[in-house]
Amino acid sequence: MDEKKSGSPLETKLLVVADDFGFCPEVNRAVCALHRAGRLSGASLLVNTPHFKTAINMAKKAKLAVGLHLNITQGKPVLPPSSLKSLVNKDGYFLGKSKLLLKAVAGLLSPAELEAEIKAQTDRISATGLRVSFANGHQNAHLYPRIFPLFLKVIRKQGIKYHRPVEDLALTDISSIANKPHRKAVLYLLGKYCRLNLAEKHRPGLGAGFSLTLKDCRGLTELEAFLEKQHADVMEISSHPAYPITGPTCFDTYLRDQRVKEFKLLMQPDFEPMMQRLNYRLINFNQL
Repeated sequence: MDEKKSGSPLETKLLVVADDFGFCPEVNRAVCALHRAGRLSGASLLVNTPHFKTAINMAKKAKLAVGLHLNITQGKPVLPPSSLKSLVNKDGYFLGKSKLLLKAVAGLLSPAELEAEIKAQTDRISATGLRVSFANGHQNAHLYPRIFPLFLKVIRKQGIKYHRPVEDLALTDISSIANKPHRKAVLYLLGKYCRLNLAEKHRPGLGAGFSLTLKDCRGLTELEAFLEKQHADVMEISSHPAYPITGPTCFDTYLRDQRVKEFKLLMQPDFEPMMQRLNYRLINFNQL
């Protein structure tokens, strides 16, 4: 009997998550198109953008599972900037990923301010009536030293069961690190730090995972070859899909072309047959 049809224990549960939901209209439309096509498990929401409310309405209409895409690096916070002096600049905007990391390493961030803003961002989604199924971080800032333990603390208190695997498998693949190697080296070390933090607290992460953005696959053949080497009960693929972005965006992004590339990759007709060959089964977070 075919292993996939017999419910073999070799089957891998697959979560495909679209990040930056609420970033701009082109991202919102691409997320919903992928959901309609049956290619997504959920989307992680940015709550401090002008397009947040539109994304919420779209999620409700489509019955799309949503999570928190914690943003403490771009734009303005949910709470008044005057109450978050260690997290913002003189104009009330977040410091950016590099300055935030330096302050986190130096121990110059206020734990109380961080915890309050993380909770406020979670509360903003919860207030819409949508269930927050999972959480992760914009630009991976939730993995920063001293921030990650607070991130875990808040989402546990808020009843959010799942967070993204902290170690990205793409960062173990030599072919993936040629572009922006310094940035990726930092992310690799942050993943190791967070894995130790989880082990100390006896909080194992959810399966394994990798970012399509960091892997930068040229096509499904390359993606399949990479996945064939992986072994996990649960695999999360994170992505940043979008239609071509033609107008201004609320935050700077260098991923304009990459977003379109990832959207097209996930929408390819051969995506589902590839997953079937690998014995991967797409699920949503309620099936974990």
